Amino acid sequence: MLKREEAVQVLINPERESREKRERTPCNVQGVLRRPTRVSLGRSRPAVAAGLLVCLFSFGCQEPHNIRMTCAAHVPSSPEMLAGVDADGRVMLFDPKTQNETRVLGAHGAKVRSLRVSPDGRYLATVGEDARCRIWPIDHSQKPFIINPDRVGKDSGAIAFSADGRLLACGGAGSVGIYALPDGTRVRTIPEAGKPILYEGGDFAPLAERFKEARILSLDFKPIGHRLLIGTDIGVFEFDYLRSEMTWRNERVAGPATLVRYAPNGSDLIVASDQIDYFSNYRPKFKIAAAGQTALGRNRSISCSTFTPDGGHLAILDADGALSVVRLNDQERILKSNPGKMDPNGLAISGDGRTAWVGSQGNVERFTQITMPRATSSGQFALE
Repeated sequence: MLKREEAVQVLINPERESREKRERTPCNVQGVLRRPTRVSLGRSRPAVAAGLLVCLFSFGCQEPHNIRMTCAAHVPSSPEMLAGVDADGRVMLFDPKTQNETRVLGAHGAKVRSLRVSPDGRYLATVGEDARCRIWPIDHSQKPFIINPDRVGKDSGAIAFSADGRLLACGGAGSVGIYALPDGTRVRTIPEAGKPILYEGGDFAPLAERFKEARILSLDFKPIGHRLLIGTDIGVFEFDYLRSEMTWRNERVAGPATLVRYAPNGSDLIVASDQIDYFSNYRPKFKIAAAGQTALGRNRSISCSTFTPDGGHLAILDADGALSVVRLNDQERILKSNPGKMDPNGLAISGDGRTAWVGSQGNVERFTQITMPRATSSGQFALE
Protein backbone atom coordinates (compact mmCIF):
# COMPACT_ATOMS: atom_id res chain seq x y z
CA MET A 1 0.00 0.00 0.00
CA LEU A 2 1.34 3.46 -0.91
CA LYS A 3 1.91 6.05 1.71
CA ARG A 4 0.31 9.45 1.16
CA GLU A 5 3.68 11.09 0.34
CA GLU A 6 4.35 8.39 -2.26
CA ALA A 7 0.87 8.81 -3.69
CA VAL A 8 1.54 12.48 -4.26
CA GLN A 9 4.79 11.63 -6.06
CA VAL A 10 3.04 9.10 -8.28
CA LEU A 11 0.16 11.45 -9.06
CA ILE A 12 2.42 14.25 -10.14
CA ASN A 13 5.07 12.21 -11.92
CA PRO A 14 4.53 8.45 -12.29
CA GLU A 15 7.59 8.10 -14.54
CA ARG A 16 9.84 9.70 -11.88
CA GLU A 17 11.06 12.39 -14.27
CA SER A 18 13.63 14.93 -13.23
CA ARG A 19 12.61 17.55 -10.69
CA GLU A 20 13.01 20.35 -13.25
CA LYS A 21 10.24 18.85 -15.44
CA ARG A 22 7.68 18.43 -12.69
CA GLU A 23 4.64 20.69 -12.61
CA ARG A 24 2.64 21.44 -9.51
CA THR A 25 -0.71 21.54 -11.31
CA PRO A 26 -2.33 20.01 -14.42
CA CYS A 27 -3.30 23.53 -15.54
CA ASN A 28 -1.33 26.11 -17.49
CA VAL A 29 -1.32 29.81 -16.59
CA GLN A 30 -4.39 30.47 -18.70
CA GLY A 31 -6.46 27.98 -16.75
CA VAL A 32 -6.81 25.52 -19.65
CA LEU A 33 -7.03 21.92 -18.49
CA ARG A 34 -4.58 19.39 -19.83
CA ARG A 35 -5.15 15.66 -19.75
CA PRO A 36 -4.43 14.52 -16.17
CA THR A 37 -1.79 11.90 -15.59
CA ARG A 38 -3.26 8.45 -15.24
CA VAL A 39 -2.48 6.85 -11.92
CA SER A 40 -3.63 3.91 -9.85
CA LEU A 41 -3.47 4.03 -6.07
CA GLY A 42 -4.92 0.60 -5.48
CA ARG A 43 -8.44 -0.52 -4.84
CA SER A 44 -8.36 0.26 -1.12
CA ARG A 45 -7.71 4.01 -1.36
CA PRO A 46 -9.94 5.53 -4.08
CA ALA A 47 -10.93 8.37 -1.74
CA VAL A 48 -7.28 9.38 -1.38
CA ALA A 49 -6.92 9.77 -5.14
CA ALA A 50 -10.09 11.84 -5.41
CA GLY A 51 -9.06 14.05 -2.51
CA LEU A 52 -5.63 14.69 -3.97
CA LEU A 53 -7.11 15.63 -7.33
CA VAL A 54 -9.52 18.07 -5.71
CA CYS A 55 -6.69 19.57 -3.69
CA LEU A 56 -4.43 20.05 -6.69
CA PHE A 57 -7.18 21.49 -8.86
CA SER A 58 -8.34 23.91 -6.15
CA PHE A 59 -4.85 25.33 -5.74
CA GLY A 60 -3.76 25.29 -9.35
CA CYS A 61 -6.84 26.01 -11.44
CA GLN A 62 -8.43 29.02 -9.80
CA GLU A 63 -8.85 32.06 -12.03
CA PRO A 64 -6.91 35.16 -10.93
CA HIS A 65 -9.59 36.89 -8.88
CA ASN A 66 -8.12 40.34 -9.42
CA ILE A 67 -8.90 40.11 -13.16
CA ARG A 68 -12.65 39.71 -12.73
CA MET A 69 -14.54 43.01 -13.05
CA THR A 70 -17.88 43.09 -11.30
CA CYS A 71 -18.98 46.48 -12.66
CA ALA A 72 -18.33 48.53 -15.77
CA ALA A 73 -18.94 52.17 -16.62
CA HIS A 74 -17.87 54.57 -19.37
CA VAL A 75 -16.08 57.74 -18.27
CA PRO A 76 -16.82 60.66 -20.63
CA SER A 77 -13.35 62.22 -20.58
CA SER A 78 -10.64 63.02 -23.08
CA PRO A 79 -9.21 60.53 -23.64
CA GLU A 80 -12.13 58.33 -22.69
CA MET A 81 -11.71 55.76 -19.93
CA LEU A 82 -13.42 52.73 -18.50
CA ALA A 83 -14.17 52.32 -14.83
CA GLY A 84 -14.59 49.02 -13.05
CA VAL A 85 -14.53 47.30 -9.68
CA ASP A 86 -12.47 44.15 -9.23
CA ALA A 87 -13.12 41.19 -6.95
CA ASP A 88 -11.24 42.89 -4.11
CA GLY A 89 -13.52 45.94 -4.28
CA ARG A 90 -10.86 48.17 -5.83
CA VAL A 91 -12.21 51.02 -7.97
CA MET A 92 -10.04 51.24 -11.07
CA LEU A 93 -9.66 53.14 -14.34
CA PHE A 94 -8.59 51.56 -17.62
CA ASP A 95 -7.60 52.45 -21.16
CA PRO A 96 -10.55 51.07 -23.19
CA LYS A 97 -8.35 50.21 -26.18
CA THR A 98 -5.71 48.17 -24.37
CA GLN A 99 -7.63 47.44 -21.14
CA ASN A 100 -4.46 48.37 -19.29
CA GLU A 101 -4.95 49.71 -15.81
CA THR A 102 -4.25 53.45 -15.66
CA ARG A 103 -5.16 54.24 -12.06
CA VAL A 104 -6.47 52.70 -8.86
CA LEU A 105 -8.69 55.19 -7.05
CA GLY A 106 -9.01 53.07 -3.93
CA ALA A 107 -10.95 50.19 -2.41
CA HIS A 108 -14.58 50.39 -1.37
CA GLY A 109 -14.06 47.89 1.43
CA ALA A 110 -17.14 45.74 0.76
CA LYS A 111 -19.03 44.17 -2.11
CA VAL A 112 -20.13 46.93 -4.49
CA ARG A 113 -23.79 46.97 -5.54
CA SER A 114 -23.59 49.78 -8.08
CA LEU A 115 -21.08 52.01 -9.86
CA ARG A 116 -22.10 55.31 -11.49
CA VAL A 117 -20.14 58.05 -13.27
CA SER A 118 -21.08 61.72 -13.25
CA PRO A 119 -22.05 63.05 -16.72
CA ASP A 120 -19.19 65.58 -16.60
CA GLY A 121 -16.66 62.79 -15.95
CA ARG A 122 -15.42 64.30 -12.68
CA TYR A 123 -16.64 61.74 -10.17
CA LEU A 124 -17.25 58.05 -9.66
CA ALA A 125 -19.62 56.82 -6.99
CA THR A 126 -19.98 53.34 -5.51
CA VAL A 127 -22.55 52.00 -3.10
CA GLY A 128 -21.82 48.76 -1.29
CA GLU A 129 -23.17 46.27 1.18
CA ASP A 130 -21.33 48.10 3.96
CA ALA A 131 -24.11 50.75 4.04
CA ARG A 132 -21.82 53.38 2.58
CA CYS A 133 -21.63 55.46 -0.57
CA ARG A 134 -18.12 56.44 -1.57
CA ILE A 135 -17.33 59.36 -3.90
CA TRP A 136 -14.13 59.15 -5.95
CA PRO A 137 -12.89 62.36 -7.64
CA ILE A 138 -11.31 61.29 -10.92
CA ASP A 139 -9.12 64.37 -11.32
CA HIS A 140 -7.62 64.12 -7.79
CA SER A 141 -8.94 67.62 -7.04
CA GLN A 142 -9.93 66.35 -3.59
CA LYS A 143 -9.76 63.25 -1.46
CA PRO A 144 -12.41 60.54 -1.73
CA PHE A 145 -15.15 60.87 0.86
CA ILE A 146 -17.95 58.80 2.32
CA ILE A 147 -21.70 59.38 2.54
CA ASN A 148 -23.73 57.29 4.96
CA PRO A 149 -27.25 57.02 3.52
CA ASP A 150 -30.17 55.62 5.42
CA ARG A 151 -30.32 51.83 5.75
CA VAL A 152 -28.24 50.66 2.81
CA GLY A 153 -27.66 46.93 2.96
CA LYS A 154 -27.11 43.71 1.07
CA ASP A 155 -30.45 43.89 -0.74
CA SER A 156 -30.89 47.64 -1.14
CA GLY A 157 -28.96 50.75 -2.09
CA ALA A 158 -28.69 52.93 -5.21
CA ILE A 159 -26.93 56.06 -6.46
CA ALA A 160 -27.32 58.59 -9.30
CA PHE A 161 -25.77 61.85 -10.50
CA SER A 162 -27.70 64.84 -11.79
CA ALA A 163 -27.20 65.84 -15.44
CA ASP A 164 -24.90 68.74 -14.51
CA GLY A 165 -22.90 66.61 -12.06
CA ARG A 166 -23.59 68.95 -9.14
CA LEU A 167 -25.93 66.65 -7.18
CA LEU A 168 -25.76 63.06 -6.02
CA ALA A 169 -28.73 60.98 -4.90
CA CYS A 170 -28.17 58.00 -2.62
CA GLY A 171 -30.69 55.87 -0.78
CA GLY A 172 -31.05 52.55 0.99
CA ALA A 173 -34.50 51.97 2.43
CA GLY A 174 -37.37 54.31 3.18
CA SER A 175 -35.72 57.53 2.01
CA VAL A 176 -33.32 59.07 -0.49
CA GLY A 177 -30.79 61.76 0.32
CA ILE A 178 -29.68 64.38 -2.20
CA TYR A 179 -26.18 65.74 -1.67
CA ALA A 180 -24.35 68.72 -3.15
CA LEU A 181 -20.95 68.21 -4.73
CA PRO A 182 -18.08 68.65 -4.19
CA ASP A 183 -18.46 68.68 -0.38
CA GLY A 184 -21.26 66.11 0.02
CA THR A 185 -23.61 68.34 2.02
CA ARG A 186 -27.13 66.91 2.27
CA VAL A 187 -29.52 69.42 0.73
CA ARG A 188 -32.74 67.40 0.57
CA THR A 189 -34.31 64.18 1.79
CA ILE A 190 -37.17 62.35 0.10
CA PRO A 191 -39.48 62.20 1.95
CA GLU A 192 -38.42 65.09 4.17
CA ALA A 193 -38.18 63.70 7.71
CA GLY A 194 -40.23 65.51 10.30
CA LYS A 195 -42.14 67.55 7.73
CA PRO A 196 -45.27 65.55 6.90
CA ILE A 197 -47.13 68.78 6.21
CA LEU A 198 -45.26 68.99 2.91
CA TYR A 199 -47.19 65.98 1.67
CA GLU A 200 -50.62 66.60 3.18
CA GLY A 201 -53.31 66.65 0.54
CA GLY A 202 -50.96 65.24 -2.09
CA ASP A 203 -50.77 61.86 -3.79
CA PHE A 204 -47.87 60.79 -1.61
CA ALA A 205 -49.64 61.16 1.74
CA PRO A 206 -51.37 57.73 1.64
CA LEU A 207 -48.11 56.04 0.64
CA ALA A 208 -45.89 57.60 3.27
CA GLU A 209 -46.09 54.72 5.72
CA ARG A 210 -45.50 52.07 3.06
CA PHE A 211 -42.57 54.01 1.63
CA LYS A 212 -40.79 53.93 4.99
CA GLU A 213 -40.16 50.21 4.52
CA ALA A 214 -39.54 50.28 0.77
CA ARG A 215 -36.13 49.10 -0.45
CA ILE A 216 -34.46 51.60 -2.78
CA LEU A 217 -33.16 49.60 -5.75
CA SER A 218 -32.42 52.17 -8.47
CA LEU A 219 -32.26 55.95 -8.94
CA ASP A 220 -32.02 58.34 -11.88
CA PHE A 221 -32.18 62.11 -12.32
CA LYS A 222 -34.25 63.53 -15.14
CA PRO A 223 -31.98 65.09 -17.82
CA ILE A 224 -33.82 68.41 -17.49
CA GLY A 225 -35.64 69.89 -14.54
CA HIS A 226 -35.44 68.78 -10.91
CA ARG A 227 -37.08 65.38 -10.75
CA LEU A 228 -35.78 62.10 -9.43
CA LEU A 229 -36.97 58.64 -10.46
CA ILE A 230 -36.94 56.07 -7.65
CA GLY A 231 -37.23 52.32 -8.24
CA THR A 232 -38.27 50.29 -5.19
CA ASP A 233 -39.64 46.88 -4.31
CA ILE A 234 -43.17 48.36 -4.10
CA GLY A 235 -43.17 50.33 -7.35
CA VAL A 236 -41.70 53.33 -9.16
CA PHE A 237 -42.02 56.92 -7.96
CA GLU A 238 -41.01 60.26 -9.43
CA PHE A 239 -40.43 63.21 -7.11
CA ASP A 240 -39.94 66.90 -7.68
CA TYR A 241 -37.24 67.25 -5.04
CA LEU A 242 -37.39 71.04 -4.93
CA ARG A 243 -41.12 71.17 -4.25
CA SER A 244 -41.24 67.96 -2.18
CA GLU A 245 -43.97 66.68 -4.45
CA MET A 246 -44.62 63.27 -5.96
CA THR A 247 -45.27 63.84 -9.67
CA TRP A 248 -45.83 60.26 -10.91
CA ARG A 249 -46.00 56.70 -9.66
CA ASN A 250 -46.54 53.20 -11.01
CA GLU A 251 -47.12 50.30 -8.64
CA ARG A 252 -48.11 47.81 -11.31
CA VAL A 253 -44.67 46.71 -12.47
CA ALA A 254 -44.13 42.96 -12.81
CA GLY A 255 -41.76 42.78 -9.84
CA PRO A 256 -39.29 44.90 -7.86
CA ALA A 257 -38.11 47.83 -9.98
CA THR A 258 -34.45 46.85 -10.02
CA LEU A 259 -33.54 49.46 -12.65
CA VAL A 260 -35.06 52.80 -13.69
CA ARG A 261 -33.65 55.11 -16.36
CA TYR A 262 -34.79 58.21 -18.21
CA ALA A 263 -34.30 58.30 -21.97
CA PRO A 264 -32.00 61.05 -23.31
CA ASN A 265 -35.06 62.99 -24.52
CA GLY A 266 -36.26 63.35 -20.91
CA SER A 267 -39.87 62.45 -21.72
CA ASP A 268 -39.50 58.66 -21.93
CA LEU A 269 -38.29 56.20 -19.33
CA ILE A 270 -37.81 52.49 -18.67
CA VAL A 271 -38.54 50.34 -15.65
CA ALA A 272 -36.83 46.94 -15.50
CA SER A 273 -37.88 44.01 -13.36
CA ASP A 274 -38.45 40.62 -14.97
CA GLN A 275 -38.97 42.58 -18.18
CA ILE A 276 -38.56 46.15 -19.38
CA ASP A 277 -41.59 48.44 -19.38
CA TYR A 278 -41.16 51.40 -21.74
CA PHE A 279 -43.12 54.57 -20.94
CA SER A 280 -43.55 57.55 -23.26
CA ASN A 281 -44.79 60.71 -21.54
CA TYR A 282 -45.53 58.48 -18.53
CA ARG A 283 -47.86 56.23 -20.50
CA PRO A 284 -47.07 52.54 -21.11
CA LYS A 285 -45.95 52.02 -24.69
CA PHE A 286 -44.49 48.50 -24.95
CA LYS A 287 -42.65 45.76 -23.07
CA ILE A 288 -39.33 44.09 -23.82
CA ALA A 289 -38.37 40.67 -22.47
CA ALA A 290 -34.83 39.44 -21.96
CA ALA A 291 -33.33 37.48 -24.83
CA GLY A 292 -33.78 33.71 -24.51
CA GLN A 293 -35.35 31.58 -21.85
CA THR A 294 -34.23 29.42 -18.99
CA ALA A 295 -34.25 25.62 -19.08
CA LEU A 296 -37.72 25.76 -17.49
CA GLY A 297 -39.07 27.91 -20.32
CA ARG A 298 -39.20 31.14 -18.33
CA ASN A 299 -37.85 34.47 -19.53
CA ARG A 300 -34.45 35.33 -18.16
CA SER A 301 -34.31 38.23 -15.73
CA ILE A 302 -32.78 41.55 -16.75
CA SER A 303 -29.86 42.77 -14.69
CA CYS A 304 -28.73 45.91 -16.52
CA SER A 305 -29.88 48.15 -19.34
CA THR A 306 -28.90 51.50 -20.80
CA PHE A 307 -29.85 53.74 -23.69
CA THR A 308 -27.43 54.30 -26.54
CA PRO A 309 -26.26 57.93 -26.87
CA ASP A 310 -28.71 58.60 -29.71
CA GLY A 311 -31.62 57.40 -27.56
CA GLY A 312 -32.87 55.15 -30.33
CA HIS A 313 -31.68 51.81 -29.00
CA LEU A 314 -31.61 49.97 -25.74
CA ALA A 315 -28.72 47.71 -24.71
CA ILE A 316 -29.91 44.94 -22.39
CA LEU A 317 -27.82 42.60 -20.27
CA ASP A 318 -29.59 39.63 -18.73
CA ALA A 319 -28.70 37.72 -15.58
CA ASP A 320 -26.73 35.13 -17.55
CA GLY A 321 -24.50 37.76 -19.17
CA ALA A 322 -26.14 37.73 -22.63
CA LEU A 323 -26.20 41.12 -24.35
CA SER A 324 -28.82 42.26 -26.85
CA VAL A 325 -29.57 45.58 -28.54
CA VAL A 326 -33.17 46.51 -29.28
CA ARG A 327 -34.22 49.13 -31.83
CA LEU A 328 -36.95 51.08 -30.10
CA ASN A 329 -38.89 52.08 -33.21
CA ASP A 330 -40.03 48.53 -33.86
CA GLN A 331 -38.62 46.64 -30.84
CA GLU A 332 -36.49 44.45 -33.12
CA ARG A 333 -33.33 42.91 -31.68
CA ILE A 334 -30.53 43.95 -33.99
CA LEU A 335 -27.78 42.34 -31.92
CA LYS A 336 -27.56 39.21 -29.81
CA SER A 337 -24.25 38.33 -28.22
CA ASN A 338 -23.36 35.76 -25.61
CA PRO A 339 -19.59 35.21 -25.69
CA GLY A 340 -19.67 33.75 -22.19
CA LYS A 341 -18.03 34.72 -18.91
CA MET A 342 -19.57 38.19 -18.85
CA ASP A 343 -20.52 39.71 -15.52
CA PRO A 344 -24.18 40.78 -15.45
CA ASN A 345 -23.65 43.76 -13.15
CA GLY A 346 -22.07 46.30 -15.46
CA LEU A 347 -22.57 47.59 -18.99
CA ALA A 348 -20.72 50.51 -20.58
CA ILE A 349 -21.26 52.10 -24.00
CA SER A 350 -18.82 54.47 -25.68
CA GLY A 351 -19.78 58.08 -26.31
CA ASP A 352 -20.14 57.44 -30.04
CA GLY A 353 -22.28 54.34 -29.49
CA ARG A 354 -19.95 52.08 -31.48
CA THR A 355 -18.57 49.91 -28.69
CA ALA A 356 -19.93 48.20 -25.59
CA TRP A 357 -17.96 46.75 -22.71
CA VAL A 358 -19.18 44.27 -20.13
CA GLY A 359 -17.28 43.25 -17.02
CA SER A 360 -15.58 39.90 -17.56
CA GLN A 361 -15.54 36.87 -15.27
CA GLY A 362 -12.68 35.31 -17.20
CA ASN A 363 -8.96 35.34 -16.53
CA VAL A 364 -7.73 36.71 -19.85
CA GLU A 365 -9.43 40.09 -20.24
CA ARG A 366 -10.97 42.48 -17.75
CA PHE A 367 -13.81 43.55 -20.04
CA THR A 368 -15.55 41.80 -22.89
CA GLN A 369 -15.58 44.25 -25.81
CA ILE A 370 -18.46 44.06 -28.28
CA THR A 371 -18.85 46.02 -31.51
CA MET A 372 -22.26 47.64 -31.63
CA PRO A 373 -24.44 47.71 -34.78
CA ARG A 374 -23.76 50.64 -37.06
CA ALA A 375 -27.28 51.98 -36.50
CA THR A 376 -26.54 52.77 -32.85
CA SER A 377 -24.01 55.45 -33.85
CA SER A 378 -26.12 57.14 -36.55
CA GLY A 379 -27.12 59.98 -34.24
CA GLN A 380 -30.58 60.20 -35.79
CA PHE A 381 -33.64 58.86 -34.04
CA ALA A 382 -37.26 59.67 -33.40
CA LEU A 383 -39.56 57.24 -31.63
CA GLU A 384 -42.79 57.01 -33.56
